[in-house]
Amino acid sequence: REYDPACYLQSDQCPAKASFSLTPRPDGLSGQWIAAGRLSGFPVMLKSVGDRKTDARMPVHEAAELYYALDDLSYYEVSENPYLWRQLAAATDYGPEVRAGTVSYVMATDKGTGIHYPRLSRHPSPDILTRVNRLLDRERYRMTQYGLDCRAQSEDAGGGTLGGWDEYDSEVSFITETVMVIREGGSTYCGGAYPNNSFRYALYDLRRGELLDMNRLLKLDSPEWGHLRAKLQPGSAYGLDPQSPQDCLGEGFDHDYSLSFNDKGLVFSLTDLPHVIGACMGDYYVVPYADLKGLWRPEAALYFPRHYHK
Repeated sequence: REYDPACYLQSDQCPAKASFSLTPRPDGLSGQWIAAGRLSGFPVMLKSVGDRKTDARMPVHEAAELYYALDDLSYYEVSENPYLWRQLAAATDYGPEVRAGTVSYVMATDKGTGIHYPRLSRHPSPDILTRVNRLLDRERYRMTQYGLDCRAQSEDAGGGTLGGWDEYDSEVSFITETVMVIREGGSTYCGGAYPNNSFRYALYDLRRGELLDMNRLLKLDSPEWGHLRAKLQPGSAYGLDPQSPQDCLGEGFDHDYSLSFNDKGLVFSLTDLPHVIGACMGDYYVVPYADLKGLWRPEAALYFPRHYHK
């Protein structure tokens, strides 16, 4: 059934505007769209142009639930969905190539929206190049989809623009032949009580072709790690000047730091904090590589050979 859009969250209480039925056919779907109060309607013919497989399942009992079900099934490859592929994998501009030894990257920008995200352009392993770019492209497609969805909404709902996704910052902040760190941040808005402010790091394993697992590199469950964490206090030699409110460093504040790397060492940051405390997002401490002695796992020697010390 089709309901008034303003009623879709309570569709069981809204009068139907029309009914829509489809029947599977060998070459697609066929059916009718009939307006409420009418005996006849319009024929509908849908021809199959592609298919995809997904392991995700979610029960859908009414139209209102379908919106959320589709959102939960969003982690498939865009290339496996013909509709999304044509919508999101559009013409792309590529910026200047930046090299780091045997690897390099460019900034990939969607021509139609200006939404951008880094992409590897060189890697000694074609397989790893493909796998990492699949992850990077997924992020760019995700942001492009959010931006286009916002543009399609009415201006009353905060739509009509890309919601700030075209101004969202994504840049490579650190790269070696084994690790790539992307710093993301910005403010997006497409309706609601307040904008979504974000700041985060995305870490990629250029040895394995996947997201970087810090547990492969550092003994995060060791007593030594606890001793290091205890040193991360205001006035510490590791401290930065985050220019955040003093309350962000006070007692009672949950210092659940995100970890990343930069040229100097291991970075401790507060990322993706909700709403009002979003003002506390930023980098707080950097522990030099030399001070990570005793915290490295053996595999870290393959990632940071210059800095690895048992």
